Amino acid sequence: MIVQKTISNLVALLVLPLCIVSCGYHLSGTGSSLPEHIKTIGLPIFVNNTQGYQVEQKLTEGVQTVLLQRGKYKVVPDATGVDALLKGTILSVSLYPVSFSNEGHASEYNVVITAKVTFTDLLDKKVLFQNPSFIFRGQYPIDENEVLFFDRQSQAIDQIAKDFAESVVSAILEGF
Repeated sequence: MIVQKTISNLVALLVLPLCIVSCGYHLSGTGSSLPEHIKTIGLPIFVNNTQGYQVEQKLTEGVQTVLLQRGKYKVVPDATGVDALLKGTILSVSLYPVSFSNEGHASEYNVVITAKVTFTDLLDKKVLFQNPSFIFRGQYPIDENEVLFFDRQSQAIDQIAKDFAESVVSAILEGF
């Protein structure tokens, strides 16, 4: 009786992982709902409709880095000769200090970025993802010992670029 129960438990332990693997779950950030024929993605520098200095470069670079980390795509800065095209326009960047040091300097910023994002399959001539008002929010501490007062907003943008990029790429690749 004990042997039979042990065998039943062993079989259950062997079958359970197979059930889990085959049920369609995957880790966030690893999937893609893009057509198989998309191998090369064009990513021109985002258009910057704000007064923010180099915001378009930092956000575009962040998106490129995340796409390359996914490992399946070649990313080029061109809009022609590619399978798909990712275009972005930064509509607004708002930085609000939310906490201050003893000296009265902002030590943490709340950053809100609004962008228009369009991802188009150029081979099938079909828009795969479009959001005319993609909003991203984040709160970021600033190390006041590392930067001058005027550099703090730039440091907040540097910090948010990676998180913004991950959010955009996940929305496009995972179909959210």
